[in-house]
Amino acid sequence: MQVKTLHWAIAIALTVLAVSATIPVKAQGYPAKPISLVLPQPPGGAGPILGMMLAEAAKKYIKQPVVIDYRVGAGGTVGASYVAHAKPDGYTLLLARPAHSTAAPSVEKLDYDASDFEPMGQLLTSPLTLVVQANSPWKSLKDLVAYAKAHPGEVTCANSGNYSSLHLHALRFEQVAGIKLTHIPFVGGANAVTAVAGGHVKCATRFPGEGEALIDSGKVRVLTVFSAKRDKFYPNVPTSAEDGYPLEAIGWGALVGPKGTPKEVVALWEDILRKVTQDKDFLVAADKLKMNIEFKSAAEVKVDLAVEMGEFRKLAVSLGLRND
Repeated sequence: MQVKTLHWAIAIALTVLAVSATIPVKAQGYPAKPISLVLPQPPGGAGPILGMMLAEAAKKYIKQPVVIDYRVGAGGTVGASYVAHAKPDGYTLLLARPAHSTAAPSVEKLDYDASDFEPMGQLLTSPLTLVVQANSPWKSLKDLVAYAKAHPGEVTCANSGNYSSLHLHALRFEQVAGIKLTHIPFVGGANAVTAVAGGHVKCATRFPGEGEALIDSGKVRVLTVFSAKRDKFYPNVPTSAEDGYPLEAIGWGALVGPKGTPKEVVALWEDILRKVTQDKDFLVAADKLKMNIEFKSAAEVKVDLAVEMGEFRKLAVSLGLRND
């Protein structure tokens, strides 16, 4: 009798375990502990600032804290790789940017690519800009191009790291303009702008929000915006197309987790991101930092990641950076 009772107890326990394993994550009380938000780039850049803003804003919509986890190195690929291989349980997320999510894996043989992430939604979209020192003799993009054509390789251009999106977009600009620049990698876009202010390089590619204080103080000047229309934060700065070099280069910021993250977690965060990007306090803070906030769904981000990675891969092949 005791053996039979024991067997029944074991059977019931196994049934409970099987059923609980199929209960949606939300029903199980996600999140039941703090969530780690990995920022793969150093403090000061647009990505880390956006990540900290998201962690703060999320407090209104989720019961557990979002804890910032800086995992910096190799142009952001250290942190991105860490998240790509993390347990897909919703407790390790990445503030994804083009530099480490699509650009670097399009060129280098890394242990991950864009398909290894589960998108949850987009927060930010920003056009690439080109900046120069305030006292630079170049008053327009045409001036810079004319000088670069006359002095091939003499114009040094800073970026946020080899094969980052800033670097690859600068290489695209070289193709469009028919010039040759000398590319200088730095750790993060903010540091690249600092190098311009100090006169260590002639120009830099960067996204709004990176080194913004140096622009506001008049030490660095935005020369052009690589977008189809003028940016609302730089209304007096012409687009590259206006100067005769049509090139659209758009950066973004999205929240992703490891591939296989439960659908319930993705749906929860997609809803949080939608609310955050409509939050008045969040939008006011973003405006002060010249960040263009734009929400996109998880499905839209998944498509965008695949398309952008394909475009960067084609560019890398055309430049002889890979042998596909």
